[in-house]
Amino acid sequence: RSATSLLVTPFVIALLWSAAWFYMPPIVAAQAKDAAKSILGRELTLGRVTFQPWTLELTIDDAAVAGPAAGTPPLFAAKRVHADVAITSLFRLAPIVDALEVDAPMVRVARVADGRYDVDDVVEHIAAFIAASAGKPPARYAVHNIVVRDGGADFVDQPLATRHQLRALALGRQRAEERYAEREIRD
Repeated sequence: RSATSLLVTPFVIALLWSAAWFYMPPIVAAQAKDAAKSILGRELTLGRVTFQPWTLELTIDDAAVAGPAAGTPPLFAAKRVHADVAITSLFRLAPIVDALEVDAPMVRVARVADGRYDVDDVVEHIAAFIAASAGKPPARYAVHNIVVRDGGADFVDQPLATRHQLRALALGRQRAEERYAEREIRD
């Protein structure tokens, strides 16, 4: 009986990991799109989503949150988002990300009139989400080793007909978490 268990267990684990490789990308994409729509009130588009079950690495290419109207540039876009998820996430039932890399993120915001911005609808959606979450326990998570490469931002002031640009932004942060988890901090 124990010999059978020794043979079956690795097979079951390999089968589960292979299923994760196949099923995780569409599940992550659907959940991310639903979350963006409900929290931000805007559509999220994603390019290729890949998941490596043996290393628990998730990569999303060409992510974009829609702009204020059809045909306008996206509010937020990133060429690549890569998360190295810790195996302890499975046991703690909370996401623990050992490393998060965001390549070429771009944020675009415009002032459309005095006291009005093209992101006012997003701010209202976020405020409503926070109000609806009042009294609930905070989400459990930990994100370590955050790296942003080649980021940028545009702020367009339409009433004054001016544009402010930020380019080649690079950031590194070692820890952002709601619940502490022991992790290796990378330089």
